[in-house]
Amino acid sequence: MRAPYRTAIPLMALFFSALLVTAFTGCGATAASGASAGNGAQTSILDACVLLTLADVSPLLGAEAKQTINSPSKPPNGKLAQTSGCRYEAASKAIHLFARRSPVNDNTPGAIEATRQSVKEVSQGVDPVPVAGVGDTAFWAPYGSDGYWLHAFKGGNLYVYLKMEGFADSAGALDQARPLVQTTLSRLRS
Repeated sequence: MRAPYRTAIPLMALFFSALLVTAFTGCGATAASGASAGNGAQTSILDACVLLTLADVSPLLGAEAKQTINSPSKPPNGKLAQTSGCRYEAASKAIHLFARRSPVNDNTPGAIEATRQSVKEVSQGVDPVPVAGVGDTAFWAPYGSDGYWLHAFKGGNLYVYLKMEGFADSAGALDQARPLVQTTLSRLRS
């Protein structure tokens, strides 16, 4: 019969080795980088307020803009999509970013079409307008009485939407939303 300490020592060594590997592998990973552990697993949380900062939105909202919501994701587990939201507000306008990073390629044509149909329902039956030059697939639609949202899919697993509230002119709001979503997508990694 083995002495208990002979079994415990190798198990403790294995535990501390795994702990060190995890610590060094995750070192330097940020929400925007989406760094990988070398085996394809994500090592970072997803934080929409890192992907789109107060400095990015202040020119549109003004000096009084402030962050009012920040909901970073939980650490990735390889099974569930990570989601995060961030909201910036000023006196009469707001910008809200939602970001999703999935561990699998689920931006299928069917999933994108289902999203488009859901957006159409929320937009009181208005068909979303395709938007070129933003991600791989993007569309724009009204949201409520004084807002709009731009939905964009990139690669097989990234999806964001940017909601602009208090922007009366659709074309002007889209011109302002497009570079914000492009910036967000450039910072978001698979």
